[in-house]
Amino acid sequence: MKNVIAIAKKLQKIWKKTYIVGSFNVHKILHKNFWSDYDLTTPATPDEIRSVLHVVWEIWSKYWTLIVKEWWQKFEITTFRKDIWSVNKRKPLEVIFTSSLEEDCIRRDFTFNAIYYDILDWKYIDPTWGIEDIKNWIIRFVWNVNERLDEDILRILRYVRLKNKYNFTSIDNNYDEIISSRISELQSLPSERIKQEFDKMLLDKTNIESLKDLKKFGFFREFLPQIDNLSRSPGGKIIHIEWDNWIHTLLSIKELNRLKCNDIDILWATLLHDIWKYTTYEYNPEWNIHYYRHEEESVKMFKDYMIKVLPFSKKSIWKISWLIKNHIRIWTIEEMKKLKKYHFMLNPYFKDLITLYIADNLWKKPPDKKCWPRLQDLYSEFIEKFEKTHFFNWNDIMKMYPNLKWRGIWLKLKEENDKILSDL
Repeated sequence: MKNVIAIAKKLQKIWKKTYIVGSFNVHKILHKNFWSDYDLTTPATPDEIRSVLHVVWEIWSKYWTLIVKEWWQKFEITTFRKDIWSVNKRKPLEVIFTSSLEEDCIRRDFTFNAIYYDILDWKYIDPTWGIEDIKNWIIRFVWNVNERLDEDILRILRYVRLKNKYNFTSIDNNYDEIISSRISELQSLPSERIKQEFDKMLLDKTNIESLKDLKKFGFFREFLPQIDNLSRSPGGKIIHIEWDNWIHTLLSIKELNRLKCNDIDILWATLLHDIWKYTTYEYNPEWNIHYYRHEEESVKMFKDYMIKVLPFSKKSIWKISWLIKNHIRIWTIEEMKKLKKYHFMLNPYFKDLITLYIADNLWKKPPDKKCWPRLQDLYSEFIEKFEKTHFFNWNDIMKMYPNLKWRGIWLKLKEENDKILSDL
C-alpha cells in the first residue's frame, strides 16, 4: 500500500485523484486478508500520467491501460472512460476518456467492481451501491445486464467465476436464463480470452461450483461436448462409488483442491482424463462396466479436437496428453519389470502423475489408501539411487567405441545406461 500511496501523491500534484477498484475493495469490505492486486484508476489522461509516473509498458494502446512502476512494484492504471461500444462483442469501437467518475462506473461489469476507494482520503465512493451488495453477498450487474453483456460477452464467464469465488448469490433470477440464452455468443470471442478465464476458474478453490454452473448454462454443450457427455457415461459400481463419470471427475478435482494443487496442467488432465469413456464403455456379463483403451481415445480427442477449440502451449499439450495416457498404466507399476518401471519413473511428469492418481484413486471402491505412500516411497527410493549413480554420456561412448556413427552412438549409449539402470 505504501507504493500505491506514493503514486496517488504524485498524481495529486497535478490535481488528479487516484482510486483503487476491483478485488481489493471486496476483500477489504469482507475483512479478508488474502492477497489481491491493486487496480488503479484516475481521471488523469495517459499523457498526464506519463508526466508524473514511470510508465514501463502500455497494454492495448486502444484501452490505454498503463503499467507504472513505483520502487520495485508494478501497477496497472487506467483513465476514466465511457461508452465503450463493442463490435461483435469482442472489440471496443471507441474509448472516450472522461473526467467523470459516474460515467466511468456505468461501463463496469458488477456493482462490487464499481466501488472507488479514495487512497488519500481513505473513503469509498459507491455510485451503484456495491458495498451494500457485498455485505449482503450479492452479485449484481451494473444497471442493465444485457447492455453489459453487449459490451463484452466474456462477462458471462467472469460472472460465473466471481460469483463462486466470493460465494455470492445472484440478485436477479433472470440472470441464469439470460446467460443460458446468450452462451453461444462466446463463440465471437478469441479463444485465448475464453481459455484465460477458464484457467482462472480451475485454479480457484471454488472450481467445482464454477464447473457446475458452466454445465448448467450449456457452456460445455456448446464448446466442449466431450466434457458435457461425462454425465452420460456411467461409472462402474464395482470400481467407483459414483454412478456417473461427471460426478467422479468433480470429486477428483475436489481432491486436488484438498491437496492444494495449483498446477493448471494437472487440473486440465484431471478434468479430461475420462472424456472419451462415453464412446468406449461396455457391460460385462456381471453388468459391471469397462472402458477399454479409453485413456488412449481421450488423448486422441484432446489432440484432435480440444486444442483447436482452446489454445494450449506445446508444453501443456505434451504434459496433459502424457498424464491422461498413463493414468491407468500407473496402477500396474508395481508389477512392471525393473527397467520398464525405472524408465517410466524417469519421465519429468511422473510426480504429477502420482498426484492425478491420488485424486482418481480416492473414489475407487474401495480406495487403495496405501498405494499412494507405496508409490511415493518407490519413487523417492529410485530417485535417491539414480542421483547417486554415474551414467555414460555421449562423449564417453565416442571414446569407448570410436568407430560408431551417430545412430550407433545413441543406441550404444542407451544400451550401456540401461545396464547401469537395471543394477540399481
